[in-house]
Formats: sequence, C-alpha cells, structure tokens
Amino acid sequence: MHLKRYIYKFGDKSFDEFPFGNVDGALFAYLSYPCWEKVAPSIDDPDGKPFCFDELTPENIKMLIVGSPTPNQHRKLLTAIIKTKRYRNVKIKYIQEKFSYEKKQQYFALTFEIPGVGHYICFRGTDLTILGWEENFRFTLKTQNPSQIDAVEYINKVADKIDGPFYIGGHSKGGNLAIYAGVKIAPELQDRVIKVYSIDGPGFYSK
Repeated sequence: MHLKRYIYKFGDKSFDEFPFGNVDGALFAYLSYPCWEKVAPSIDDPDGKPFCFDELTPENIKMLIVGSPTPNQHRKLLTAIIKTKRYRNVKIKYIQEKFSYEKKQQYFALTFEIPGVGHYICFRGTDLTILGWEENFRFTLKTQNPSQIDAVEYINKVADKIDGPFYIGGHSKGGNLAIYAGVKIAPELQDRVIKVYSIDGPGFYSK
C-alpha cells in the first residue's frame, strides 16, 4: 500500500483502535530521512525537549526536507501526518549523527516515541553524499563497519533511557544496521525487542 494512502485511510484511528503494523514500521523507517537534527535533541542532551509531530508547520517542513533524497514525497507525508489522530503526538528524540571521512562513515539514528505503542529505534539509510554511497559499497567488502558498531552502542544507550519493549528498524542501509544491532545487542535487550524492520536493506558480507 502507498504510504500516503495508508495515512489517509488509518490516520483517524489511534494505535489502540488499529494496532501498529508492518506498514507503520515501513513508514517510520522512511521518516528517518528528514533533517530532524534541526529540531530534535541529541542523545547527549539530557534536558532537550523532544520534537512532536504536532509542532510541524509548512515552514518547518520546508526546512526539514532540505537534503532528503525524496523531498517532495517527504513533504507530502509530513503534511498529511499533521492532520492525523494516529501520528500527531509521536515524538522524536535521541538524535545521533556521525559523518567522518576518516572512518568512511555516514550514520544517523533517532528514536520515535509512539503513544500507545512504545518506542521505535530507527537508523537512516544512505543519504545523497558521496561519502554515504562509499560507505554503502564498503558493506559488500567488510564483515563489520563503523556504523554497525555505533548502531549497537546506540541501542544500548537508548534502552537504558526508556522502559519496556521497543521496535528497531530502518530503510536501505538503515535496515542493515537494524538487523546487525538487533543480533549483536545483549540477550537481555533482545528480549525487549518486539520486531526488527529492514525495509529494502542490503545483506551482509561473508567470506
């Protein structure tokens, strides 16, 4: 189902009325691409106020989609989300971003707090930079990459800050990071994972 159609069809239903499902998992993975670091707090900012979807306006949507690989699609989705009962109270927090030519790394993680559901720990896929694509290709050559290691550490930190079970997910490279981290985190944290979403994520290098 097209994501925007899904929002229009089920946007007036809370997660209690229509439970969180696979399309929601795909939607939140896709929503990792807007520049949330401009409005939401870093994981290292304990006093930062989470950004709520009900704070979205046409003006800040324009700012958020700059640099998105599909800005028009993200603008339409965010504009639709503003009007929904289902998503408007979702909050974004715990932003972590790393961009390093030395490590050949383009990495971004965030956490969605979803009322009536819990938390969705999410990893962004490859962006529009040459470095991002270089890192992407390196996934076919190495069994372990800096972003994969950081994804595990990120979940360890976030899990210590939140209560209860949670989802993990991501689109494209973010899906690879989600699976890798879901496998590598400590067993006691794996018991809290409801589901891992890899939306069109690449596989893993094996000798």
